[in-house]
Amino acid sequence: MPGKWQSFIVRHMKAILNKKVYFVLLILVIASLPWHEHLNGACTLLLMLWTFLYNIYYRPAWHEWRGRPWMLLHWLWYALFAIGLLWTADYSEGIFNLEVHMLLVLVPWMWATVRYEIKQKYFLLMSFLLSASLALGVFIWNIYQSHLAGEPLSMKLITEAAPFHHGFIGMYWCSAILIATLVASKSHNWLFKGLYGVGIVIFLAGIIMANAKGAILAIFAIIVMAVILRVLSKKLIVALWGIGVPLLLVSFVLAIHLWDETSYSFKLNYLLNYQSPFDNILAFLKNSFYHRLGQWHCGVEVWTQDWQTFLFGVGTGDATQALNACYTANDWDWLQGYSTHNEFLEEAVRHGLIGLLLLLAVFLYPVIRSIRRGNYWYVLQSVAFFVALMVDCYLSNQKGIVWYMWIGSLWYWLPAIDKK
Repeated sequence: MPGKWQSFIVRHMKAILNKKVYFVLLILVIASLPWHEHLNGACTLLLMLWTFLYNIYYRPAWHEWRGRPWMLLHWLWYALFAIGLLWTADYSEGIFNLEVHMLLVLVPWMWATVRYEIKQKYFLLMSFLLSASLALGVFIWNIYQSHLAGEPLSMKLITEAAPFHHGFIGMYWCSAILIATLVASKSHNWLFKGLYGVGIVIFLAGIIMANAKGAILAIFAIIVMAVILRVLSKKLIVALWGIGVPLLLVSFVLAIHLWDETSYSFKLNYLLNYQSPFDNILAFLKNSFYHRLGQWHCGVEVWTQDWQTFLFGVGTGDATQALNACYTANDWDWLQGYSTHNEFLEEAVRHGLIGLLLLLAVFLYPVIRSIRRGNYWYVLQSVAFFVALMVDCYLSNQKGIVWYMWIGSLWYWLPAIDKK
């Protein structure tokens, strides 16, 4: 009897741990990304369970995972979140941050578990594109229905019509535009290319309508980077990223430090009506950018308050409290509860210079490696990542992390599989 049960378990374990099951779960995760947060979380949990069982049943998967520097960098950065609990006062908030950032290490681990063909990789990209298109269609339909009801286009309406935060969904659509460009570049059918052009216009209209100003900036930056990739050599492009990004961050911190905050007084108006696409774009300077100045200022002020905080930060769970104290001290109570809206600065507040350098390594290593391998698609996607990290804390919540990790992983491993 024990032998029969053992045979039964082994037979069904092999069926469950089939690569096709993994691929189906992966499709569900990628397709649900821009559509539904809770559905995506449930699909991710199933994929994590499958990966855990696979690594127990097939032990060699551990060795394959262990040898990847890209993944180890993510583990090292995540370890800093755990270490940062030692000097944090708000332990519950620290544990929450530890849970939220868990995908930073789990996603690379899940990608490394099973190898799959390049055609499957493109299929995953297409599933994300179709899901993003569905989310765009629903968003435009909700806006249209509200317009028929006579409701003006406002931040309140945009928030209610979008599947989730308008800035985040805009970045998802930015990635969808890149994926559509990749697919169109591999087709010689002019009808298909024409449909691609129409689709891009619709995505851009959705981004503008959603007031996703970061995504608009990202698209312009991607176009500039596409030109640079054609003009400069690989060595110069590596230098541009390896030296330019840290230099830009240092310039950003110095500019905020030198900014005169004495006359700063502002409150974001969520009921502000947008009568035209130009209102949405110009609102970046009038609303979002100006609103962020106080958040950036307090981020720099908290980070540089003393040498201990400069090196080690305030702790994994104390960033919000430290920023709120700064807002109160400057009589900026309308900013209470807001993050720094800059992921690099947020990490510097949490874990100091050590955390900032680790985040830079996590960000720059795959970019530089992709340039050397000729994977310019990942480089272009990284431009969107960089813009996102400069204007918001995308790696401090689930919706931002799943976009950064899942879509980034898809692009990053594309050439490695293509060469096999």
